[in-house]
Amino acid sequence: MAVSKFEMGDMIKIDRSFYTHWGVCVGDDEMVHVCPPDESNELNSLRLWYDREGKCMIRKTSISHYSQISNAVASNYLDHKHKPRTKQEIRKFALEQLQSCKWKYHVVLKNCENFAIFCRYGVDQLGSQVETGITLAAWGGFWRWVRLLSLLLHLPKKPKKKQKKTKN
Repeated sequence: MAVSKFEMGDMIKIDRSFYTHWGVCVGDDEMVHVCPPDESNELNSLRLWYDREGKCMIRKTSISHYSQISNAVASNYLDHKHKPRTKQEIRKFALEQLQSCKWKYHVVLKNCENFAIFCRYGVDQLGSQVETGITLAAWGGFWRWVRLLSLLLHLPKKPKKKQKKTKN
């Protein structure tokens, strides 16, 4: 799979079959990211969806490791909205998270993309995956209403009862 050239501080986007995994590049082909506790395979991260305590691990992993099984690209898509920290600040902050692990995982509010955003920009913001999900859910609800309205407007009309002719 393709690996683009990464710079320290880049948010790394790794495409999976039905979701995207995120981390932040700390240099030397390594990234820091959120993963399940006591597991070396990020693919098992779906288990985190059901962990009510939000247990997770902050891990440093080779980006090349992921590029063997998935497409990994730099995606600093919020640079137009937020000023990034300096490369050294991003690296320092991300590496400090390896020691403290204060991150409480939540599939929507505190996921791997949110972690990468926080490392790069220092802001707590929902990521594109969540925003896309919310948009799709909203559109899904909208289209359900459109369908319902369409059905209601096109209901067959009840036939009029024939009036009996009376003989006079």
